[in-house]
Amino acid sequence: MTRRRRFTLVMVPHNKDGVRQLGGPFVLCCGLILTFLFVLGVWSIGSTYVVSIFDGGKLANLERENQVLTARLDELDLLTQTFEERMDRLVAREQEARVVVGLPDIHPDVREVGVGGYEDMFRYEDTPGSPEAFATAIQGKLDRLIRDVQLEKASLVAIEEKAKSDQHYWRQIPTVRPVGGPTSSPFGMRDDPFTGLRRMHPGFDIAARRGELVRVTADGVVSKTGLDVNYGRFIDVDHSNGYTTRYGHLSAIDTERTANVVRGAAIGRVGKTGRATNYHLHYEVRRNGRVVDPAAYFFPEEVIVD
Repeated sequence: MTRRRRFTLVMVPHNKDGVRQLGGPFVLCCGLILTFLFVLGVWSIGSTYVVSIFDGGKLANLERENQVLTARLDELDLLTQTFEERMDRLVAREQEARVVVGLPDIHPDVREVGVGGYEDMFRYEDTPGSPEAFATAIQGKLDRLIRDVQLEKASLVAIEEKAKSDQHYWRQIPTVRPVGGPTSSPFGMRDDPFTGLRRMHPGFDIAARRGELVRVTADGVVSKTGLDVNYGRFIDVDHSNGYTTRYGHLSAIDTERTANVVRGAAIGRVGKTGRATNYHLHYEVRRNGRVVDPAAYFFPEEVIVD
């Protein structure tokens, strides 16, 4: 008959008194627990090292690549925002150009029409804040920019065709600068140079040397000339299409009332008469009696008349 093997744990005190012997299932359970704890400790300490050995550093490489991609997505998003700002300015300019040539505004519903794209092609659930969601948002912005560019291109073609089809109408639109020089004060709200109070500046000031020739900006008829406490010596030109222009602070007037003038004709000279602190031309554009920003109408003359 085979005898069962038994395990005995002997506990010997330092004074060698009261020796105790423990055996049986208790010793076996303790051994198993100690073995389990030892294996668990070895696994927890060496798991990362073991994984890195077996994957050849792929996990670390993937983490680095993810960081690089995230940084590139940030840069692409910033660049996209810059393009959006430039597109907004281009749209504003295009809308002003449509007014100049007499074309109706593009309906807002047309501008808001979507183009589908990445989000329509891939309908998976992106985790908010994940690189996938970030990339989807950027792609949506790029799709919209492409749509806007196509619309702007078509609108500019229409503007060009309308301008070329009506040369007479175009020559009566004040679309060139009346004198060369830097802008000293744009159209809009500003601090009055004399009172310091905030008030509307209805024109566009162009700094220039005293006596420099001032040229009319479109075909028309001189409707008024005179001397005003604010504008000094000034000239008003009626372009017979709802547009009028005013040229102020002149040192001399070289035209007469009711005279027919063509774009580019010299009508006066730069001065600082009236309420002016230095030599410059005060230039105003009115459309149906309301002042508008002259800068919205400044285009190269060769583009307008060729």
